Amino acid sequence: MGMTRAVRAPALALALLLLGACGTVPEDEVAGDPTPTPTATATPSDATPRDTATPSESSTAAAMPCDPSLGAPRAEPGCPVEPVTGWLAPADEGLTLELFRTLHSDAEGKAYAREHGLEFPFPNDYFDAPTGEVQPIKLGAETVCTGVIIVDFRSPLEDHVVDCAALVRATEKRPIPVAVWIQDDQVLQASELYRP
Repeated sequence: MGMTRAVRAPALALALLLLGACGTVPEDEVAGDPTPTPTATATPSDATPRDTATPSESSTAAAMPCDPSLGAPRAEPGCPVEPVTGWLAPADEGLTLELFRTLHSDAEGKAYAREHGLEFPFPNDYFDAPTGEVQPIKLGAETVCTGVIIVDFRSPLEDHVVDCAALVRATEKRPIPVAVWIQDDQVLQASELYRP
């Protein structure tokens, strides 16, 4: 026991020196007591700022029924329909969605690149190929909107719920790649897609 305490003391002293540089150290730790002191509860001034706060997984799932999955939308149990993907852009009256399908650096992508004279493998390993179809789109009061990088960027990078007005404002600078889930002519969710 004496040997263990002798070995622990220099390590504890080093840890306390490092902790001391960051703030105060509880008196019982300075005395060498290995029992940790309970930490104080966080006050509002200690809280994580909004722009870096990460909502809990369950609250995000409840608010975001469909999963944009950082640019590669996938099926979710609570999401009733498959998404369409396209570039969301402002129009004279509302918004338009110019549809695309995402190709990867595989055999299908290689054939498309050869046919259209594109560089292959694709930069960033994907290419959003326009389908030629453009449709008007309206975001309703019940539409859930999410952002990831252009709309309300956060660190760490994650899909998160945003005000739909922020998504629409972002389209004023350039068309935004999105996944849109539509059921019975109602837009359930419109999600910015991450594109590096």
